[in-house]
Amino acid sequence: MIQRHVVPSGVPGYEIEVTTEQRPDGAWAAVATVQHETATGVSTTPLDLDGTEFPSESAALATGVRVAREWIDDNGPGDEKMAPRPSK
Repeated sequence: MIQRHVVPSGVPGYEIEVTTEQRPDGAWAAVATVQHETATGVSTTPLDLDGTEFPSESAALATGVRVAREWIDDNGPGDEKMAPRPSK
């Protein structure tokens, strides 16, 4: 089963899309992309989740959204950046 989720990013001009897929063995995979709309077009950036498998669709979706929000925080224009994340 494949599901496409569109999630608000909270940052104007940015949209998060996460596609989840259940594999035949029951594990879940996710692919995340960030779409950034500008006056001249739309930029789509795929984000690497390293082929990670998840135990549930909700875990796959949550990870995809988290990775996309981190990318927006790190790469959004100055006024759109969020507060720095604590070091891991």
